[in-house]
Amino acid sequence: MHFRKITALLLAFLFIFGAMMTAAGCNNNNGGEGPKKDEPPKSRRTNVFGATEIKIPEDIGYTQNVFCSDTALYLTFSTDYTTIIDADGNEVETRKGYYWQENGGVNLEYPDDEVIIYGTYAAEDSYVPVDTKPAQTGGPDEPEDLWNKHVDEVTEGSSENALLLPDKWTMKYRNVPSVCVADLDKNSPAKYTSKVIDIDIEDQSNENGGSSMVNIFVNGDGDLVMLREYYRYGSGQIDYPVIPKEEIETEEEIVTEEAETNDDFSEPSDTGYDIDEPIDITDDYEYRHWYTIDTIDLSTGKIKDSKDLSELFESLKLDMQNTWLYQVAYDSDGTLAVTIDTSILFIGKDGSLVGKSDIDGWVNNIMSVGKGFIIMSSDDMGNIKYQRAVNGQVEPLQLEGLDSNTYYGFLGGNDNVLYLNGTDCINAYDLTTGQMTEYLNYINCDVEYFGGSVAGVLSDGRVCFISNRYGGGIVYDSIAKPMNPSQKMTVEIYERIPDEDMAEEVLVTIGSAVNDYNLVRSMIRFNKRNTGVRVQLESYEKYNDADTDWRGGYDQFNKDLSTGKVPDIIFMNENMPVESLYRNKVFEDISRYVATLDSSKYLTNIFDATKVGEKMYSLILTFSIQTMFAKSKFVGTEPGWTFEKFTQLLSTMPEGMEAFWGQSRNEIMEIFFQRALNSLVNWDTGETEFETKGFIDFIKYLKNCRETNIYEEFYGQMGDSYDEDKYRQFEEMQQLRYFNDKALLELLYMNDMTAILQAQQEFATKDITAIGYPCRSGNGAIIVPQTEMAIGARSKAKDQAWEFIKFVLEDDDFYNNYWGFCVNKEYMDNKAATAKDNWWGGEDYIDEWTLNWWKESGYSEEYINYQTSRNVQFSEEAVQQAYDIVKGATMVARTDLGLVEIIKDELSSFFGGTKSAEETARIIAGRARTYISEHS
Repeated sequence: MHFRKITALLLAFLFIFGAMMTAAGCNNNNGGEGPKKDEPPKSRRTNVFGATEIKIPEDIGYTQNVFCSDTALYLTFSTDYTTIIDADGNEVETRKGYYWQENGGVNLEYPDDEVIIYGTYAAEDSYVPVDTKPAQTGGPDEPEDLWNKHVDEVTEGSSENALLLPDKWTMKYRNVPSVCVADLDKNSPAKYTSKVIDIDIEDQSNENGGSSMVNIFVNGDGDLVMLREYYRYGSGQIDYPVIPKEEIETEEEIVTEEAETNDDFSEPSDTGYDIDEPIDITDDYEYRHWYTIDTIDLSTGKIKDSKDLSELFESLKLDMQNTWLYQVAYDSDGTLAVTIDTSILFIGKDGSLVGKSDIDGWVNNIMSVGKGFIIMSSDDMGNIKYQRAVNGQVEPLQLEGLDSNTYYGFLGGNDNVLYLNGTDCINAYDLTTGQMTEYLNYINCDVEYFGGSVAGVLSDGRVCFISNRYGGGIVYDSIAKPMNPSQKMTVEIYERIPDEDMAEEVLVTIGSAVNDYNLVRSMIRFNKRNTGVRVQLESYEKYNDADTDWRGGYDQFNKDLSTGKVPDIIFMNENMPVESLYRNKVFEDISRYVATLDSSKYLTNIFDATKVGEKMYSLILTFSIQTMFAKSKFVGTEPGWTFEKFTQLLSTMPEGMEAFWGQSRNEIMEIFFQRALNSLVNWDTGETEFETKGFIDFIKYLKNCRETNIYEEFYGQMGDSYDEDKYRQFEEMQQLRYFNDKALLELLYMNDMTAILQAQQEFATKDITAIGYPCRSGNGAIIVPQTEMAIGARSKAKDQAWEFIKFVLEDDDFYNNYWGFCVNKEYMDNKAATAKDNWWGGEDYIDEWTLNWWKESGYSEEYINYQTSRNVQFSEEAVQQAYDIVKGATMVARTDLGLVEIIKDELSSFFGGTKSAEETARIIAGRARTYISEHS
């Protein structure tokens, strides 16, 4: 009986074990289809804010001032109006916007390809009929009859902002301050709508001065309060009165300026003189300005009250001509704070001075927090200080945890919380505990914070954000693909989404030493597709401080990568030790992903340049090219040379020529070892070029190079004095170095298809060759990455990481916002096709005025001859040469700081004379082989 029980238990165990193994086998074989991939982990984002767009008029462009309250957003801007006036001086029509008269006015010259229609002079291809009357014809001898026969009608011109006006009709312009008010009140039926109000203030701008809004806020009564600056200047005979300097101290002497050009203007003062005749100005007048605080009734746009601050300035003995106001703020008690450079004025409701405080340093920012204000200032060293002001009294404020070297923008707050703008998020600082927490992360919430600003954080936690977006991306001169440069302002309100409402997503982390705004924009565009994969940024800029400057982020990022803390995607540029990271197996081999791309769309030589054997660990997306140019008579016409040919030429240079004009020995070593180290080392085989004749001759050349560059020598000799003749002589020597064969090689960054033309200008001849850096093969051009991406070898979301990299490869805006080259062939082809549009040389390169100035300044005929010889005409052949250099580049700018230190260490002994060149080369080669074997 006992035996049967044991047998039954054993059989049961074997059955269960067999079932488990069967299930395991099914899982491992994935139904006979091979191993099943581990699914990347998913998670929910937390602390996410969603956006609702506020409808504002599309024609609002540049915003001057922004103020955000709990119930409304206020944007001030300028509105142009154009009034059309007929020949009798009557106002015919007023249009919103700025228009101009197309081909208007009497012109008695009649080119053959143009016609005259009723007094309007227009080209035939842009002619718009203005009436059914037959066209008048005539010549210079009969203009009177021609110009008097016009139609009383305004016709659109060839441009949407151009008008065809009858003869003797004119236009006048008016610029009106306006405010757009967007309703943010959650309980209002008009929530998130807006209206525009023109403010009833006459345009003060004319040839003798003008006015502008400095800052705005809204008071407790709901009125808009504006700090405005007025200024006037002139000399000689001008058409308005001016107070002599000795009389400008009293308010009674401020006068009303009634100019013929601006009859409606009067200064904001009840006292003044009426002047009908122009006053002759002598030395009594140069410039003056003053400020007012104007209260605007937003229901009508009219001024309710205006306070001239001149009298207040005078009572405080402030120099009115050299005192500048920047910001205004208004606390819950109705106290107004106005900031000067290093002082703050506190003004009560009745306009009286409550207090004045001198700040130790420059006032950067001021914000009301309930009753009182918080002030941020900085000293000459950039150290940040905080202070609090209540009832006009300022006391130091210790805000623990805030970096004294970091500038934070104030976004809002109350008696307990202060909202601060960081580099990639909004922070909430608790004034009672001194703790700062992240409130809203921009990337986490798909906020394009580059090119935008936070208008304010409301008391209920909502955030109002303003961004300026451009159709198709921001457009620079180098952009090859035509883009729509129209600007659109977007205003959005962000509200917190409950964490439980967020869907699960695969999160892919991108690590970067910098907050590259173009990367961020691509991340947001990718994330908004809502594919279930989301990229997030781990930026190391937070490690930058006063001690490390910009290197702090790079140092910490490199340290984390070398110790195994590797994100899913690594975003790099030329400042990263990519070669070392390759060898430490930090990156995944992405060659299988790259093989799926359509190679016809990309410059595959740039892809191939990063390969290590058959493997590919990173992808360069944007880059520049660095190469060396020389006159063809010295180096031939074909690019590319070995170290042996390079050093052979160095030994046979003409008398008085330098290979790298004015460069010091250390600078030349940096150039080669930071750019062309891979031409001396083969990391795959461990072979080096250090014992070759070419390298030995090169270090012999280095030994004889100058130890201080020529610029330091010259300016050191000049000292604090300035000798115009010596400076001109030095400038001529520097400019003529290639022209006179005093310099052999020019190091040039190529960022544009006109690079060959630029080099021809520098050498003042077309007979030049892009010879490149010495190398074993290829054209010697060095690819300098601007943006480069890799996938972490330990990532659990490699496929999803590639999804993002592939998205960026095809992202129009990503390429459009970089200055330089990219791997996308369509963009590069378009850059070549539009290169002529970006070339500034040609017939008008040097004008007559410049030539005369050179002669009068004492420049030599040789110098002037050189400058005129630089006048290079555009050439499609030169553009193709530049493109061929890019297509033929095979070397990437890689270096290894450890190996460079070995080379420099041994060369110092050689330069000091304790070792021969051959012995030094042998030691470098030995140490290099050991280093390579340890780090490969």
